[in-house]
Amino acid sequence: MRYLVEELPRVDSLNILVDGRVPVRVVSLSGVKIELEVVDEVGKLEVVDILFPNEIKLRGSELRFVQNGLCYSSRLRYFGDRVNVLSMAMDLEEKWSKKWLLSMGHISFSCIGCKKVLLQKGDNVTKLNSLPSEFWMELMDYWHCHKPHVEGQAVVDYSKKYNSLQPSQGELLLGPSVLCCSQLTLDSSRITIAEGSVVCVSCDSLLGVVENDGLLKLNKWCLLLNDIERFPPEQHVISSISSHVINNSVRYFILRNGKDHLFIWVFAIGINVSFTNGQIYKNSIKLLYKEDIDQELCSKVNIENISVMELPYNDFIENIKNVNKSIPEDARSLNGWNVSYVPLITSSPSSFTPA
Repeated sequence: MRYLVEELPRVDSLNILVDGRVPVRVVSLSGVKIELEVVDEVGKLEVVDILFPNEIKLRGSELRFVQNGLCYSSRLRYFGDRVNVLSMAMDLEEKWSKKWLLSMGHISFSCIGCKKVLLQKGDNVTKLNSLPSEFWMELMDYWHCHKPHVEGQAVVDYSKKYNSLQPSQGELLLGPSVLCCSQLTLDSSRITIAEGSVVCVSCDSLLGVVENDGLLKLNKWCLLLNDIERFPPEQHVISSISSHVINNSVRYFILRNGKDHLFIWVFAIGINVSFTNGQIYKNSIKLLYKEDIDQELCSKVNIENISVMELPYNDFIENIKNVNKSIPEDARSLNGWNVSYVPLITSSPSSFTPA
């Protein structure tokens, strides 16, 4: 049986939706779950656990479901602390962040195609630092209302002097979905550069791109951490979207891969949800999506275009469509948009279990 529980911390309540065309009966209620008696597709009674995203302190012991279309719905109040969900999302520790890596003893990044070691602490990596934002250049206009000019001196082209990252040799800059370093750190014995792309010298696997200032930008999903741990390709898309929301306050996106595209509206960020098969997403993004691009809407709001490679594009779309199929039928769409959820941090490539 499909269900969806959204935690609404601003109003200290849980919004609960359960698939069903016949009445459901509450067997028991606790701070972690509801036990429901339902009738399955062949008319047999069964007891189903509806798990909560977090343990809660109940305000009362009664819970009633009301039928709405093809679902039964209820709202459960609890005692909670008012929280700033956007602040929670901003404080979330990113996968393979500086703090994440410093907690480990050995650190090495290798090519996902052939496992050739590309970056290794104690070898060609001596310093780890965080990127302020993967889209930091777009924030320059907000940081400076005007550029300084000294009387009697030649005008300085600040776009060249300051609008570029220049990490020192051995320094690795860590963003939500990329690693950045100079060509002095990652030399021709490990990579080759062809038409603006960074390629593994051993197996020709594409690793990332070269920026106009010569900075090497490697995709985390193209690498292995310590020869074992992978970075989920769909997390590359999620990290890009969340960075734009948090840093630039953008809510609408067109995700592109070649001629393919998806129109995305970030409806909420930093929410906790649980749904079918005991899936729990904490600090997730609730997003609406559709294939048709609303040109009228695009003329009224800021739209961010995000172009990604085929694998992260396909994995991201497959994931959000699987989640959409796993929530109650009446919750799958809203005013012509499809509804889905993605976790801000994915611990493993197989974090989702389809219904």
